[in-house]
Amino acid sequence: MSTELYGLVQSRITTDDIQAFKAQAKKMKDATENEIGTISYDFFINEEKREVFIVEKYADDKAFMAHMEQFLQEEFIPKILTMMELTSLRMLGPVTEEIDDLFAKGDGHMMPILSLSRNLYYQVVCTHHSATTAIALVNGHSVIHLDFHLWHRD
Repeated sequence: MSTELYGLVQSRITTDDIQAFKAQAKKMKDATENEIGTISYDFFINEEKREVFIVEKYADDKAFMAHMEQFLQEEFIPKILTMMELTSLRMLGPVTEEIDDLFAKGDGHMMPILSLSRNLYYQVVCTHHSATTAIALVNGHSVIHLDFHLWHRD
């Protein structure tokens, strides 16, 4: 079984200053460049709908917890939470009790967040024409179909 862990965060942008939001998103992305075990950390922003997806991928739970130790500092998650409202958070892969506890108790900045999924989802990505389609599979059955062609990565 894979040790990789994915974070899927969906939020609504609440600030009127979209450029400040994008600057904070870039600062956060740049900060992950030297994190050992952070495989990817990307923002997908739809300015028209004022929505954002953050897609994170970590080598394992230890890499995720190291990332969170850094990102719970005032200049990262607490700052961006002044500009957006979380609407959904999913952790996919082997979620440990330590991760469950982090989100269950909150930390003063992050309220206890939604229940985390312990289900392992498999992703198949294919490209046709100019749109990218992702299909999540659970036990071999397609459970979600997302079309990303309206989103761009900053």
